[in-house]
Amino acid sequence: MGNCFTQLRYKRLELSNNGDLRSALIALLLQLLNLPLLLLPQTPLCPRTQQFSQNLQTPLRLRRARHPPSPLLHRRQIWGNFPRPQVRTSRHRARHCHLAIITDLQNKRLGTASTLTRAEVSGGGRKPYPQKKTGRARQGSTRTPLRPGGGVVFGPKPRDWSIKINRKEKRLAISTAVASAAENTIVVEDFSDEFEKLEKPKTTEFIAAMKRWGLDPKEKTTFLVTEVANNVRLSSRNIGTLKMLTPRTLNLFDILNADKLIMTPEIVDYLNARYGVDYDGETEEEEEEVAEEDEGGVEV
Repeated sequence: MGNCFTQLRYKRLELSNNGDLRSALIALLLQLLNLPLLLLPQTPLCPRTQQFSQNLQTPLRLRRARHPPSPLLHRRQIWGNFPRPQVRTSRHRARHCHLAIITDLQNKRLGTASTLTRAEVSGGGRKPYPQKKTGRARQGSTRTPLRPGGGVVFGPKPRDWSIKINRKEKRLAISTAVASAAENTIVVEDFSDEFEKLEKPKTTEFIAAMKRWGLDPKEKTTFLVTEVANNVRLSSRNIGTLKMLTPRTLNLFDILNADKLIMTPEIVDYLNARYGVDYDGETEEEEEEVAEEDEGGVEV
């Protein structure tokens, strides 16, 4: 600090001798800015705050980089071994996955639950007992919410629980879910023809096939196939931890909830074309038609 005040005194002398106010002030400010920052009190930041500050300083790329499109999953044709798909390089969007799951669950609610208020309950027009000389609390109707058989206060009424999600957000959510599940994904050849050759569907045959693929029947497994054959459906319906999905019934919740995800090569190509980075947007109208046909749910 002594050197700083000495420099200030020298600058004052230069100002009095030369009279150049502007140049002296500029030189003084430059020297003040070059003071060591160790003189100021500093508090060390936690690693999470440092990472957050670095993310804020990183510029966001709002445009797609000019490189050839890469598929969502890469499959390798290896006979006798079940290939593992690889994930494309992209950040996961947990927020969009959460929004898509909430949308699917709420859109399944019928919203038909209904209760009767005291005005809608039948009866209760007569005063149950006189106002006075009984020693009891006054009552004006037997259908009051305070008595059994009366109306319900603030009970549920029919309502629409459906909410909206943008088409691009839902596509991004499914793409993120499939990419995050790629580590536990197995690609197998189409097995519908093998089960159609059986005389009758057998659950033991399907469990044996699952064990050959390295699957545990006790784990939650989701199959993604182009079409569910009749024998495949009958052979797998008694397995409580297994679900069969097609492109028309693709469900984000079942993908994220599964321990293992089984796909056929046709489904991998479909995911590349529909939810990959080279998507051209030609199937948006088909998606809307499927959504209209699949409307419905259970009463909640």
